[in-house]
Amino acid sequence: MMKNVLKDTKFNTYYFYEEQGLFLFDYKPSTEFMSQEEFKSFVEELKELTTQKKPRFMVDYSVHRLYIVEPEMQEWTVQQLGPAWIGFGLEKYCQILAKDLVSNLSGQQTVQEAHKIPNMFETKFFEHMDDALAWFGVSVAVNI
Repeated sequence: MMKNVLKDTKFNTYYFYEEQGLFLFDYKPSTEFMSQEEFKSFVEELKELTTQKKPRFMVDYSVHRLYIVEPEMQEWTVQQLGPAWIGFGLEKYCQILAKDLVSNLSGQQTVQEAHKIPNMFETKFFEHMDDALAWFGVSVAVNI
C-alpha cells in the first residue's frame, strides 16, 4: 500500500496527510458504472473516514470521476457531509474539476448546494492540485 493511502476501493482511493491535516480522495474511471446505492455507500464511507481523521483541509480530486450526481443525490450528499465536516472543524474544501463536462457540472452543483448551510467552510474549485495546496498553505508531495 502506498504511503498515506487510508483505503483503496473499487471506485475511490482515500489519502490522509496527518502532519498537514490534509484529507484527499480521488475517483477511478470505474465510477462511470457506479450505481446510486454504490454512490451512497461511498458518501457514507467518506463521512466515516473524515470524521475519524478530522482534517483541516480536503481535496475532492474529481479529475477521473465519471459518475453524474443527480440533483436529489446532490442534496442528500450535502446533508450527509456538510454538518459532519462543519462539526469537526473542516476549514477549507476544494474540488479539482472533472474532465468530463457533465460530471464537472454535477460536482459544482453539489458544492453550490452546500453553500445553503450556515457556518459553511470555505470552498473553491481548481484545475490543478498545486493551486489547491497553495490555497491551503500546505506543502506536500501528493502522488495521484
